[in-house]
Amino acid sequence: MDRTNTEQNFRSLHQFLLNAAHTIHTPDRPYLFTKEDGKWNPMTYAEVLDAVDKIAAFFIQEGVKKGDRIALILENSAEYICLDQAMQKIG
Repeated sequence: MDRTNTEQNFRSLHQFLLNAAHTIHTPDRPYLFTKEDGKWNPMTYAEVLDAVDKIAAFFIQEGVKKGDRIALILENSAEYICLDQAMQKIG
C-alpha cells in the first residue's frame, strides 16, 4: 500500500493536534470532555487550541523558550492536556 500522500511527519504532538483539528476534523468538533457536577461538557478543538495559545504565550512572557525543561505534575485532566500541548508548542 502506497502511503506517500497520506503520511505526514510531525515533529511534535502539537503538530499532530493541529493536523487533526484542521485536516481530519473541524475546529468546532469536540476534542475532549470534562465532567463537572456529574455532567459531561464538550471542549472543542478550537477551545483547546485557544487555551494552548494563551498558556504558551504566558510561558513565553515568563521567559520560557525552546529547549527549556518544565515539570508538569497533575492528574489527567483538560488542564493537563492544554499545559502539555503549550509546552510542546514552545518546543
